Amino acid sequence: MQLSLYWGPQPYRAKRAMVVTAEANATEAGVQVLRDGGNAVDAAVAIGFVLSVTHPAMCGLGGGGQALVRSVDGAISFFDFREQAPLRAHRDLFVGKPVTASTKGWLAAAVPGHVAGFEALHAWHGRRRWDSLLQPAIRLAAEGHNVSYQRGESGEVFPAPGERFVQQDLAHTLRRLAAGPSDFYHGELARQFCAAMERGGGIIGPQDLARYSVDVLAPHRGRYRGLEVVTASGSSAGGICLLQMLGMLESSGFEQHGWGSAGAIHEMATAMRRAFADRAQHEPGHMRSLAYGSTTHFAVVDTEGNTAAVTVTLNGQFGSGVVVPGLGFLLNNNMDNFATRPNEPNRYGLIQGEAHAIQPGKRPPSSMTPTIVLRDGKPFLVLGTPGGPTIPNSILQVLTNVVDFGMNSMHAITVPRIHHQWVPNELYLEPGFSPDTIALLEQKGHRVVVRGSNNDMMAILCEENWLQGAADPRREGKALGL
Repeated sequence: MQLSLYWGPQPYRAKRAMVVTAEANATEAGVQVLRDGGNAVDAAVAIGFVLSVTHPAMCGLGGGGQALVRSVDGAISFFDFREQAPLRAHRDLFVGKPVTASTKGWLAAAVPGHVAGFEALHAWHGRRRWDSLLQPAIRLAAEGHNVSYQRGESGEVFPAPGERFVQQDLAHTLRRLAAGPSDFYHGELARQFCAAMERGGGIIGPQDLARYSVDVLAPHRGRYRGLEVVTASGSSAGGICLLQMLGMLESSGFEQHGWGSAGAIHEMATAMRRAFADRAQHEPGHMRSLAYGSTTHFAVVDTEGNTAAVTVTLNGQFGSGVVVPGLGFLLNNNMDNFATRPNEPNRYGLIQGEAHAIQPGKRPPSSMTPTIVLRDGKPFLVLGTPGGPTIPNSILQVLTNVVDFGMNSMHAITVPRIHHQWVPNELYLEPGFSPDTIALLEQKGHRVVVRGSNNDMMAILCEENWLQGAADPRREGKALGL
């Protein structure tokens, strides 16, 4: 391991527990749950619902997600609560319709999994009463919160920066969910949702909600430098992609070139290209252009060592742009993650074939990669990010920044990142790499494109006596601990 000297922003350090999310109210709610005796799962439930109020561009009751959770006894489960295609959906649902039909409006929505996902997490290992965990979200919806300057860009859907955002319809929905989450899929909330869906021209019906299920799966596991890397499985391609790249890099000697050098970047980009080429072969399609998902991630480690890495999403920013009347939440537009028009690119530039064709009840593919790294069987690094196809590559870099270059958690997520996804054959660099490095990469045959990223990395690094929490400075997250 190389040691790095870093004089920039330092990670938030705490002795006993740590919460890192993309939004301050959510972080504070999670920490309060821990103070009140809740565990990491309880905190994750509270955070998931607060984010649905305060970060609705990225997630909410109308979306879904994935979670990787480790209990103090060492058991690790992967919860896949991605959305599912409605029963009335079919292969040619969007053929002959406007290109925006799969991204905007009622038809773009798949069956939401957010509520069922957090209900499943709570049933697995929650300790606090369910209704108590929704109170912070209810309060913030009913009393309002101030919209930040980074999140106030939605025009009609979201107030302007600095304004107070009160959501009484959403508060009413959350109160009903506090009384019983099954109401969303089987009760009065389900009835109102389906009635609005029918009026709007969508195809989600009562049977779709009633049959929605969460997959609880074994995660993917691999090793790197003696550490165990536990990551996403299920409908996500991100986890297996991450493990493949780590396997290629471990014996490559890339770290000997030094961080940020043309040699190290070249080796890492080569691993990325090969992993995405394999992804294209085994998942029918390939990336044609760089694009990002409107998603958010959060991480929790509690006083006992229970650990949660959770990624939630609406897919596109503000999802389908539809707020369910009377219920106050936005719908996802995850139907566009299927092959809505076989052999034509979707909003992420992904050209997909029959294996990704729309089928009733099917989950759309994903790149989400919630990850927990273990050292000697105990949590060492907990991390995740939004960013569409850039997600596994960004996870890779933060992990190697810590393990191979000796960075603390904040340094590891702050330094500029790279991305290569095979097609197009371009190496994307964030601003910050030297002109000399770029020239050397071009001499090696890379077509270099410099551009910013839409990542929002959240990480917790477990030291001997401290927890290091780091929220990506590219956005406005907050780390806080006990």
